[in-house]
Amino acid sequence: MSVPRSKAHLFDRYPTLFLMGMSGVGKTRLARRLPRQDWFHYSVDYRIGTMYLAEAINDDLKRMVFERDDALSQLLRSDSIYLTHNITFNNLEPMSKWLGGLGQATEPNAVPGQRRATTRFFDGLGRDAATFAARQAVHADAEIAAMLDCPAFINKAHAIYRYPYFIADTSGSVCDVIDMDQGADGALVARADDPVLRMMREQGLLIYIEAPQSHHDALARRNEDDPKPMFYRPEVLQAIITEYLAVCGLDDPGAIHPASFSQFAFRRLIDQRLARYRAVAAATGITVSTADIARITADDVPTGDFMAALAELIDTALDQQQARAGEH
Repeated sequence: MSVPRSKAHLFDRYPTLFLMGMSGVGKTRLARRLPRQDWFHYSVDYRIGTMYLAEAINDDLKRMVFERDDALSQLLRSDSIYLTHNITFNNLEPMSKWLGGLGQATEPNAVPGQRRATTRFFDGLGRDAATFAARQAVHADAEIAAMLDCPAFINKAHAIYRYPYFIADTSGSVCDVIDMDQGADGALVARADDPVLRMMREQGLLIYIEAPQSHHDALARRNEDDPKPMFYRPEVLQAIITEYLAVCGLDDPGAIHPASFSQFAFRRLIDQRLARYRAVAAATGITVSTADIARITADDVPTGDFMAALAELIDTALDQQQARAGEH
């Protein structure tokens, strides 16, 4: 089944799509269902790791080897071996390892109401507060730069590779690098002059994939079982640190265990991101649900049917957006 002509025009009107949403909502799955011969797939996380953090990640890998002071470090020092990350679309773990976690305690903290953290991912990756904050700032700059690279890659996709369409799979933290103000009603409003927001508005259509509370709960449970590093805006990080120290009866951030902190921080981080996602979508995009995405990207849906369903989904969301705008 091909896309109906009236709906095919939708992709001609919006040849560039940006996908936004938290982990697991279906961004990458949707991007991969698009016909590969027509769509250039740009992963912001992959660009961050392979372009803007590559040297820092490789330097950190070398530092860890040299700390061992064994035969391997001697081989590296004499340029007998070569050490580099292997970041791929499917494996971003070197980025997480580089980011690490806050705190340098070797044993999990006793956090009231929270079970003992699984430490395996954070072993040896605890950072002091200054180092952790510095790496967070570097990551923020890298994410902004990777987003602002989109126009150049859109041009490459069309002019060099002859792809008619472009889809950008954004990072789960993209909402955290867009400047916002608080509106008169207390709700967050994305600033129109923010460079990342302006770029997306000028280049294409943003699709925010909104997850239900059950999805947030499942992510939180998964993080409790296997805590991972996260990106925090500075003020959010400081607020969570202050709360964590008070709850645990600690005086020094160095006494924080990174896995315990990640468990504690996760729900708080997700809660604050939800308002920011919605503010970005309100400023320059449309909102669809994870259920909608799961329905149209199911394995038994043929590519032609998927494209027709995606066009219909976007068209309906655009109509709803215009209706809401007309009410104000």
